[in-house]
Amino acid sequence: MYFCTKPILKREFGGAGYNSQIGDIAMDLSKILSLIYRYLWLLVGAALVAGIITFYQIDRQPSAYQATTHLLIGPGLDSPSPDINSLKIGGQLGQTYAEVLSTASFLETVNNKLSQKVNLTVLDDAISSRQSIETRLLTIIVESPDPEQAVAIANAAAQTLLEMSPSKDNTFTTLRAQMSEQVSQLQQVVNESQARIKELEAQLVTLKDAQGALIVNNNPNQESLSDPQVSSPTSLEAAKFNLDQQNLVVRELGEERSRLSETIRTMAAIYQSLLDTNTNEIEIIQPAIIATQIDKQLWLRVISSVIAGLIFALIITFMAEYFDDRLRLPGDLSRAVGVPLLSVIDKHTSKEGNGLEGLVTYAQPNSDVANRYREGVAKLLFMIGESVPYTLLVSSLGSKNGGEADAAVAAGNLAVAFAQAGYKVVLVDAQVGHPALTALFKAENKQEGLTDLMVTGSTAPQLLPIQQVPGIRLLPAGSFTEKNSRAMLNPANAAALFDRLQKEADIVLVAGSAISHFAENLLLASQVDSVVLVARQATLKSKEVSAVVENLRLMKINIAGVIFDYNSSPLISTEDDGIGSRRDNTSREALPQGPLSEQTKR
Repeated sequence: MYFCTKPILKREFGGAGYNSQIGDIAMDLSKILSLIYRYLWLLVGAALVAGIITFYQIDRQPSAYQATTHLLIGPGLDSPSPDINSLKIGGQLGQTYAEVLSTASFLETVNNKLSQKVNLTVLDDAISSRQSIETRLLTIIVESPDPEQAVAIANAAAQTLLEMSPSKDNTFTTLRAQMSEQVSQLQQVVNESQARIKELEAQLVTLKDAQGALIVNNNPNQESLSDPQVSSPTSLEAAKFNLDQQNLVVRELGEERSRLSETIRTMAAIYQSLLDTNTNEIEIIQPAIIATQIDKQLWLRVISSVIAGLIFALIITFMAEYFDDRLRLPGDLSRAVGVPLLSVIDKHTSKEGNGLEGLVTYAQPNSDVANRYREGVAKLLFMIGESVPYTLLVSSLGSKNGGEADAAVAAGNLAVAFAQAGYKVVLVDAQVGHPALTALFKAENKQEGLTDLMVTGSTAPQLLPIQQVPGIRLLPAGSFTEKNSRAMLNPANAAALFDRLQKEADIVLVAGSAISHFAENLLLASQVDSVVLVARQATLKSKEVSAVVENLRLMKINIAGVIFDYNSSPLISTEDDGIGSRRDNTSREALPQGPLSEQTKR
């Protein structure tokens, strides 16, 4: 025994929930990786072409230089206290000035200021701007292959914007300077007035002190100075003069205070005018002095182009995969057929030679591929259970010629695996047009074959033993004639023959042609217990497989499972003149898709 069925059956048929989810994820990942591998040439090619073209174009471009001029829009930096509304308006005006940069009149004015004239379209492409509403800074950016020309254009553009704004004559700055000078003069007047007021107040205090002294000297008894009987004429004159002086000082003091108040009001009005800001003002913060060379960012652009090319190729790849419904992965085939996947045969190299040397289960029994066939046998045995003897038709879903090779390889390897497991096997070559197994075991014209027995109705087949594998006996395809070909459609003879073969073995394996291309294959499928379908990678479309399976189910034919093979058959050529090719391809084609007549049913 080369295998044990329990671990395989446990892995395949045990546990559904979590293991099923893991299997679906693994299948999706495998499909994506397979897709990328198949279109790797396109992905790499698209990325390389995009990168090379970008490198060539950018590398050929001449060097460019950039000059910038920074302007402040709105209240200037010397504004005493700009309010929030003025700042917002200045930011919005910056957007307006940025739009002006692309107008024809602006470009014409800038061009007139240049010593080296340029085309207006070129000038428009060369000038761009960067504007910030929050900072109110407008940056004029000029790109040109000539660094001196870039500086000249940047400064000319800034000067043109300045001339278009109210700041062109510097009116507001001049007015502000004049008001500042007036404030300085008024401040000097205030200082003089305050000094004069202090002086007058001091004089008034002195006069009042002198008046008090006169009263004390002329009237020691503190009698009233106005009493003529007490005061002398001289004292009265002195007191009167003192009062006159006080009145004069008081009047002058009042006039000086009025003058001071008026001057302060005038200063307050001028100061308020200074506080009022001009929102539509442009100030050149930094003119263009020198132009710097622009970094081409060659490798960054190349990498970006490579990524873009790769993404474009991926889009093409997934679109091609979306419209291509060929079955490329085992899971796709199993889902299309709607039956379990018996085995997946990976690519391998078969040994050269005739006979069993062409079957991997015999030539390389310890290989992974041979173990895959034994895995399929284990699943079939699990399905068969106690229903021995059991008949199986191995048929291909592929083309007429290549499909026969696929079925022959699969049937031969399954027969060896069944025999290695201790079962007696009868291997029937039902590929009468391309008898691959008959040619493989060199059984041509040695004895009566399947077609001969179908013609005569004999139930005593002469089976050819396979000496290398004692458990296998072969029923060759037999001679091919038009009469024998018609006899293959006799359901009574087929039923009798299969009943006889079941008495000779535990497992009867019938290697048939492509299931959907010849009517006798559908007849054989109706006479066996189950059908095993074989398919090669990327040779079938999902719709075609679904149509075949629908026909089989309408005929109530049991499908045991599918075998997915990544290899092409090493036994026969897919051409019509290959080994064992005897059928006229124009003889009998597939039956119409749909239920066959009752004659072909068991």
